[in-house]
Amino acid sequence: LALTPVGTAAAAPRTPIALTQVTLITGDQVTVRDSGFQVTPARRGRPMPFQEYTRNGDRYLVPDDAALLIQSGRLDRELFNITGLLRQGYDDAHTPSIPLLVQGSQVAARSAAQKVRRELPGLGMTALDQGKSETSAFWQSFGGVQAMAAEKIWLNGKVHATLDQSVPQIGAPAAWQAGYTGADVQVAVLDTGIDTDHPDLT
Repeated sequence: LALTPVGTAAAAPRTPIALTQVTLITGDQVTVRDSGFQVTPARRGRPMPFQEYTRNGDRYLVPDDAALLIQSGRLDRELFNITGLLRQGYDDAHTPSIPLLVQGSQVAARSAAQKVRRELPGLGMTALDQGKSETSAFWQSFGGVQAMAAEKIWLNGKVHATLDQSVPQIGAPAAWQAGYTGADVQVAVLDTGIDTDHPDLT
């Protein structure tokens, strides 16, 4: 993947997107224009090149200090999927924080800019919202590749159930056409318990 200088990432051949801004977990702010991306980089000790590419129709913008973490599996690529972040309403106009899933040795909230949604002790993970105003400090607190060695971060993305395959597989469209829609059918769920000594439950 070619590296492009900060603020000059070229546009991928996509349908034009209205002007909007997305703050990345690294603290970089990306303004999306019809002509491409304009980057306002977070403060760092050196100039930061960015990789821009298209994957499965979505446009990604990855700063160089996050690329190795993505390749090693420590950091979720979807945190830099500009198209995906816009699609889920995670741009700056719609949310002041980035929803994250953090796994590792230091998953507790570290500042007032972090709000823990839920602890997942069985997975060793925490779901938290990272305030965008403190993303740069959050990124620096991980200290790059070495400090991230025991931690992994994913985007806590939105998911939607789809029935496009399962419904046809069970023949539901044919049943609907025959008038079996379930309308006006009352259903009762009876819980009578079980016999734990029954041989079928051994």
